[in-house]
Amino acid sequence: GFEVVLPAGHLDPIGDPAKAIGRLTATAEAGATTLNVTIRAESVGHYVEQLEALASLVDLEPPA
Repeated sequence: GFEVVLPAGHLDPIGDPAKAIGRLTATAEAGATTLNVTIRAESVGHYVEQLEALASLVDLEPPA
């Protein structure tokens, strides 16, 4: 087998969660098995918050 890696583009899961879900869904529906995303952030802390929000949107648990 093989993986189909496609870009989902720039995401802002805190500022626009509906758009983030829409991009993720569209990319998955296009056949992606792995999605490559770019997270918009203003600082390291904001980046972590964005990743946590993204994980919540797609129902992922952050690593322990």
